[in-house]
Amino acid sequence: MGKKYGYEETLKLVSRLIENTAAFFNLNGNLTGTQLVQISQAIIERYGTDNIEDIILALKNARMGLCEKIYGRIDGEIVMGWIAQYLETKAEEMEKIHHQKKIEAITIAPSVAKAIRVDLEKRAETEQEYQQSQLAGVMHIENGSSVDHETWRKWFEANKESLQPRELKSIRVQLQVNNLYGSYTEIIDWINERTK
Repeated sequence: MGKKYGYEETLKLVSRLIENTAAFFNLNGNLTGTQLVQISQAIIERYGTDNIEDIILALKNARMGLCEKIYGRIDGEIVMGWIAQYLETKAEEMEKIHHQKKIEAITIAPSVAKAIRVDLEKRAETEQEYQQSQLAGVMHIENGSSVDHETWRKWFEANKESLQPRELKSIRVQLQVNNLYGSYTEIIDWINERTK
């Protein structure tokens, strides 16, 4: 916050945000100017590396009743609690997004990624078709070691019968590492049956 707007401007902005939020509630006593400055300083010290937008959204959530209820008073502890609650919820959402992305992409051995790339290249009848398939998101191989979930499954279904037992065992190990939420359990079971 301080880097973007400067300390003084940030202090004024945060004070004004708190003042407006406090005015929203029907309180017995309101915050004094000294309290506003002290609370704003505490917020900047504790959350100064976060975006001012996070503070705005935390206070908005409080006004919308998404935070703990206040009973006739508002002070620094309550305001800091609102911000902490908002940032915790934000972190949980970011973690969910991160896990979803992990599910969508499977890390595989470079040799398997190369085989998938070669197979897709052979299927493309023209160079233009190959380029269009890449642009359309059919193939997402990064650094030769990652491929998106759907592309990998299509490749595996098309080639599983021709894979050698040692290749299947290697794939099984990779799938076990990437088997978040049981996404590959069915394929692992098929490989186990095939390699008995």
